[in-house]
Amino acid sequence: MLEHGVINEDGEWRPKIEQSEEVYAVVKTIVRPALDFMTKGKFLVVDNRDGDEHENGVLVPTHRSNIDPVSIGLAADEVDIPIVGFLAKDSLSHPMGSRLSGDASGLLRRVAMGVDYVPSHFFQKIAGFPVHRADPNYEEINSWTEYLLANGIDVTNFGEGTRNRRDPNTNKELGKGAAQAALRSWKPLYAVGNVGTNEISMNRRSNAVVVHFENPLMPSDYMDEADRHDEAAVARAAEWMTYDLTPVLQASYDAARDDRDFILAA
Repeated sequence: MLEHGVINEDGEWRPKIEQSEEVYAVVKTIVRPALDFMTKGKFLVVDNRDGDEHENGVLVPTHRSNIDPVSIGLAADEVDIPIVGFLAKDSLSHPMGSRLSGDASGLLRRVAMGVDYVPSHFFQKIAGFPVHRADPNYEEINSWTEYLLANGIDVTNFGEGTRNRRDPNTNKELGKGAAQAALRSWKPLYAVGNVGTNEISMNRRSNAVVVHFENPLMPSDYMDEADRHDEAAVARAAEWMTYDLTPVLQASYDAARDDRDFILAA
């Protein structure tokens, strides 16, 4: 049974998403000055995509810090992407409930539901979706992603998985989930180089954050649209799409890093 969803009037399950452009706008209004303070205003967004209009799709940023969703959301606003949905560990939206063991009492679970109501409700308003890392429900994740993409909302998928802190200049191996989401939804896949968030701190306010958006990989280059509901065909196409995405994402990261180094040296 899918947990984070509702049954509509047609008897179909859909993700429980109540994103609000108003709430999202308020969050950006509060967070942007904070980022500007931490970087002394050195926040650069470079849009390398061709043309002026771009189809919504799956954004695949490099991942170095737990504030990466903030930098991506603010950068997206700079390139006219109004809302960005994102996956995040369930402890952010359900800080108490996510820590309960399977044999927790009913009373304790009810207390957890009360404590978690505000963060979970807020999470929905900013188009977030909780993921239980120890046992991710891929059916939920796929349904949520496809629902947002079908409704014109871009979705962030950190293809490296957890934050890459061991060797920040070299991307970790990408998972295939982002490519599969793009193929199933027949939407573009965008590489996003995201640099500098891992070095932000109150003691290092001289750091800069740079985000690059690249031209997309298109599903039509990897399979026929008629096959997008064939899981075997999607899996094969996702292999090649991820293979092609890997060097594009690394080049985007390297270019963003060069821009950051130039800004800091100026």
